[in-house]
Amino acid sequence: MRRPGMMIELDRCVGCLACVSACKERWDSGPGAARDWVRSYEHGKRGEDLGVTFYPGLCMQCSEDPCTAECPTGATYARPDGIVVVDPQVCIGCGNCVPMCPYGARHPDPEKKIVEKCNLCAPYVARGEQPACVQTCLAECRHFGDVADPDSEVSRWIRERAAKPLKTAEIDVGPNVYYAPAADREVLIANGALKPTRSAELTRI
Repeated sequence: MRRPGMMIELDRCVGCLACVSACKERWDSGPGAARDWVRSYEHGKRGEDLGVTFYPGLCMQCSEDPCTAECPTGATYARPDGIVVVDPQVCIGCGNCVPMCPYGARHPDPEKKIVEKCNLCAPYVARGEQPACVQTCLAECRHFGDVADPDSEVSRWIRERAAKPLKTAEIDVGPNVYYAPAADREVLIANGALKPTRSAELTRI
């Protein structure tokens, strides 16, 4: 079974936000809503090992997809290929799914009155294109493809760079976005890139 996913080279990301701009333009995500993001974390000591790690984040397309369990209308669901999507015609914008994502990858759009999230640009990929963030990445640090196929290009990148998902012993929902190298991945985890999920009361935006 095909499993779309992504691998990101953290040591090549320059934090330019081209991916964020491309995503917003493609999906008309307004202020306060986001399908992807780039955060920066400073680490080390002045004069020694001072550095900055950028965190290009998005929906991790988790195999266990805990966010779907709290959707009261069935608007958010996992397709047969594993991509988690939101049907804007069914979503009521209640935000119940938001705290169920350990990566903070769901954002209510106050204008559209729905919850936005990355779907790996599924409609565009279906017609042979790459996700907007991959197309636009100036540093070419993003690699997209079938992570279930060991012969795919993205799987080769994962092996060559020993990339792994953002997960811990306490929080592991089967993410299908991989990051390398290990030191930068640990910076993201140490800075709270993932948090425990929690249920929320039904509230409209």
